[in-house]
Amino acid sequence: MEITLDVSEYNQSTGLPDKWIDGHRIEVKIDGGEVIIVANKAGLESLASHILALAQPTVPNDYHLHFSVSYGLDESSVDLILGKTDFA
Repeated sequence: MEITLDVSEYNQSTGLPDKWIDGHRIEVKIDGGEVIIVANKAGLESLASHILALAQPTVPNDYHLHFSVSYGLDESSVDLILGKTDFA
């Protein structure tokens, strides 16, 4: 199976643009020390697009995306931060 996603291009001046698929639903919660992310199809594809955007070689190490109730997550969610590093 092949899935095609539109990945936002990183710009040094503006960073990564907002890119959400219509109808996305994403919930992030913590339960017993585990992080649980549940999402519908549009939500999973939106997260995948954001992760692939972070993976671009032009995105600097330590760049991060901060997801919250006011940025992409459902009301009952805890914040989620995805970041890029080279673990050097």
